[in-house]
Amino acid sequence: ACCMDAHGKQRLASVYDEWKADLLKKGSAAVNEDRLREAVDQWKKVLLIDSHNAEAQKYISDTEPIIEQRVKELMVRGDKAYEEGAIATALDNWQQAAALDPTNTDVQAKLKQVSAGKLAESLRKKASAAYTEGDFPTALARGDEALKINPKDQASKSLRARIVKAQSSGFKSIYDKAVKDLAAGKLLAAKRGFEQARDLEPSNTKVNDNLQKVAKRIDDSIARHTQDGNEAHRSGNKDAAKKAFEAVLALDPTNKDAAAAVKQLTGKESTVVASGEKITELRKKIITAYLSNDMITVEKLSKQALDIQPGNAEMTSYRDRARAKLKRGTSQGA
Repeated sequence: ACCMDAHGKQRLASVYDEWKADLLKKGSAAVNEDRLREAVDQWKKVLLIDSHNAEAQKYISDTEPIIEQRVKELMVRGDKAYEEGAIATALDNWQQAAALDPTNTDVQAKLKQVSAGKLAESLRKKASAAYTEGDFPTALARGDEALKINPKDQASKSLRARIVKAQSSGFKSIYDKAVKDLAAGKLLAAKRGFEQARDLEPSNTKVNDNLQKVAKRIDDSIARHTQDGNEAHRSGNKDAAKKAFEAVLALDPTNKDAAAAVKQLTGKESTVVASGEKITELRKKIITAYLSNDMITVEKLSKQALDIQPGNAEMTSYRDRARAKLKRGTSQGA
């Protein structure tokens, strides 16, 4: 009774695998938005779960030198602005450098050159901007930094109250919808919803409990579809068997048994598996190209991905950002 059974361990492992995949994807999304420090932080979380994860290790080793170079450039621009009396510009550059490398003592020393009042005001503005964009975790973090500098600032206190209220409301809306989706048997939608809720409140035990419930329901559904597929296959009903195994792959594209069954039935690989593997391959290439500022390649590869999965939000974002950078003439790709 004190120990988890084999199925329980398997479900827990499945949750961790999905969490790693989610963190890798979030790192990719952060790179897409030039939030490189956040990307590295997400990939380092992967290494806490799986210390030998080659994909996360490669992304980190590719990104950290770029962060180091950007910090140096921001420091130089900040120093120049400060010497010219452009305090706000200097502050903005130094804060960007600090966000990329919070442990950099040179950056912290520069920030101390600027008055606490101006620094608090700048942080409050950043918190307000993040709040407007719906990025409540970032808004809360910036707002708390402003209050550490000036705990009595009423504007920062008022903003923090609005952020907390909005975050709580947003979490409730997402969580409640995920609960409804779970009750309606919309398992993948429920899983996505609970994952979004976990992003807002990572320590919420109800969310993590529900993620395990969803994982179990998905496992049970996979087992049921697998049984249906095997029975249909034995009875010679290839169409029903294919439908059942495709249903398995819709829930778990990595299911090798279902993929093999579809290939045996149809003579070719499942489109679900093929498209998923191709998107994963393209994502890796896109991240590498984006980090190298090769926007021509990013646009080309993201268009390929969208041909496979039209409407994919991540790939649409990469394509649009690449086009915007190419339009501004900032790409170094050939």
